[in-house]
Amino acid sequence: MRHAPPRPDHASTNRIRRFLGRSRRFISFVTALLLFPMLLAASPADQPAVPNLRARLAALDGSDPLPYFLLAEEVASEMRDHKGLALARTLFVLAHEIDRASPHPEGLARSVYLALASIAENEDERDWLLALAGSPPPTIADQANTATLITDALSAARAGDGRSAAQLLDDPSAAAALDRLRRSDPIALDLLLSARDKPSCPICANRRLIKSKAPHPAEGREDPDLVCPECRGNPGPRLTADQYTATIAASSMLLGARHETWSAQAWLDRGAPLRDPTPSELAPYFEVDPQALRWQPELESSNPADGTWTRVGPLN
Repeated sequence: MRHAPPRPDHASTNRIRRFLGRSRRFISFVTALLLFPMLLAASPADQPAVPNLRARLAALDGSDPLPYFLLAEEVASEMRDHKGLALARTLFVLAHEIDRASPHPEGLARSVYLALASIAENEDERDWLLALAGSPPPTIADQANTATLITDALSAARAGDGRSAAQLLDDPSAAAALDRLRRSDPIALDLLLSARDKPSCPICANRRLIKSKAPHPAEGREDPDLVCPECRGNPGPRLTADQYTATIAASSMLLGARHETWSAQAWLDRGAPLRDPTPSELAPYFEVDPQALRWQPELESSNPADGTWTRVGPLN
């Protein structure tokens, strides 16, 4: 005779289920704790922008300019903050100085100048580095007609013809010129933007003349030949001496004019110091010691770009 199977104990079953559920949660929790450090270490934010930077800097010994140059290119590309770009500039300059002092140079000079020009802090610095490289500095932008376009807009602004200035500035190629003008001559830029925002004279609508409603004293007719009191006809708005000088200087700069006299050059750049395009000026300009070729890291800093350069003796 077969016996009926025992009936399940529901209380025991529930206890087993609760135990297994707690066990699975506990195992998941422990697994997460074990994996968290590994995931944190693999986080891209914690990875150095330049792999093994500290060790690669420490390996530089001043005997070969190429490792300095190659590392500088990588740092300049991957570390775009202030410390990274400062380190890149120093590495480029040291590569330049080691190569200059070598009896068998690698010919890195022009590459160094162009690389430094690509991370220059201002237009004057870039133009000087391009002159060192033997490349003429750009007059304004890639398009050949951009300089003429902006100088025409400056002329229109001087004449009070804001409508024409606005049309010229709406050209897509004008953006690069305005960006350069923003850094080099803000007075001329302000005049341009003011002219763009005021496209026509509010009194004569750029017709330059207005009709008088008063009768002509002799003939009893209206006089049509009154000059607009707002824009004064031509040459336009009332410019200060600084505004007028700024527009002429900006036009000269944009067109790449060459000045033969010191007085004309001083008028154009307002007496800014000039640097001769000579290789010996590179290290002093960037305040780099050509003999300080060894890198000493700051061990207490987590930033591999923190450290100092120390001297190793005369270059051979």
